[in-house]
Amino acid sequence: MPERRKEDEKMFLVTDLTHKYPRTTQLNDTKDVGDVIVGITGNAAVGRTAELIAANMQFGNEFTCADTFRMRCVQNNDVTVAIAEDIAAVAHAKMARCMDDYAERIWAFIQVAQEKCLAALKQEMDAKVKELQATALYEMLAEKDPALAAMLQKYKTITGMVTEG
Repeated sequence: MPERRKEDEKMFLVTDLTHKYPRTTQLNDTKDVGDVIVGITGNAAVGRTAELIAANMQFGNEFTCADTFRMRCVQNNDVTVAIAEDIAAVAHAKMARCMDDYAERIWAFIQVAQEKCLAALKQEMDAKVKELQATALYEMLAEKDPALAAMLQKYKTITGMVTEG
């Protein structure tokens, strides 16, 4: 059985919309999603319903309950970007009402944090591209060399990239 890759795992972002500035919580279990929703709403039935909805969500799905909460299902490696977007939105709202240099310093700090998130994302993308390029090269050369094709097939079977059939 192939191992589950970290980037294939579901991650849930639950945002509490009941406060002046929304608060986002990162979770990786549907039961935890239900518990957080109970904490936001004070209603166990709503929490269990949210838990069922989360269990059936796919990557990219979003569910919003009026002005109470929002659930998003993202891939594990997309969490940092999603949270950075939420932080930037709150900072932008606060900046609209704040005119001193303190607000500018906060905004500069948030921009640096976003740049770090983007750098980490780019690093992950570059690693994935490198992996895909290596695989493509092996596959191209395996078409010309039966011995390499057999080794590549064995490698894919061992690493779970394909199943023996």
